[in-house]
Amino acid sequence: MPYQTLKPDECLDILKCLGLLAVIGYLDYLTGYNTSFFLFYLVPIILAASRLGMFYGFVMCVLSALVWLFSNMAAGQVYTDWLTPCWNTITRILFFSLVVSLITVRKRLEGQVRQGTEALSEEAQKRIRLEKEVLEASEREQRKIGHDLHDSLGQHLTATAMAGKVLSQKLA
Repeated sequence: MPYQTLKPDECLDILKCLGLLAVIGYLDYLTGYNTSFFLFYLVPIILAASRLGMFYGFVMCVLSALVWLFSNMAAGQVYTDWLTPCWNTITRILFFSLVVSLITVRKRLEGQVRQGTEALSEEAQKRIRLEKEVLEASEREQRKIGHDLHDSLGQHLTATAMAGKVLSQKLA
């Protein structure tokens, strides 16, 4: 995953996510630390998780939380201790990670549903084919039985009719 070479469209998606994150961070900085842009940071995270996968989604979680922290600090937010910004950043990372996990689970479930649907479709096609084969075999057997009945019953009736004529001639 992270060590594989990236395709050009994946590189473009990464650049889109980073660019979007930069724009959101800059807008967050411009609006000041009193206005929350918290939910807007989910946009590049969701884009990364849905287009690139879980790993890049988690990377965007960490980057988004750090951009949020630095944009608020640059906008003038002052912390009296080091624990508060760490705690806020960690809670944002955890929240963003939950979103990435949900997106990943959803994608996996969609894949399983798609596979199940394809399997059911193949099974339905097999059943239709088998029903046709059974129907053809049944029709073939009915024709064979009808032919056998016609041939054997016709011969027996002809023989019986001839025997009846011979018997009627003997009686006369």
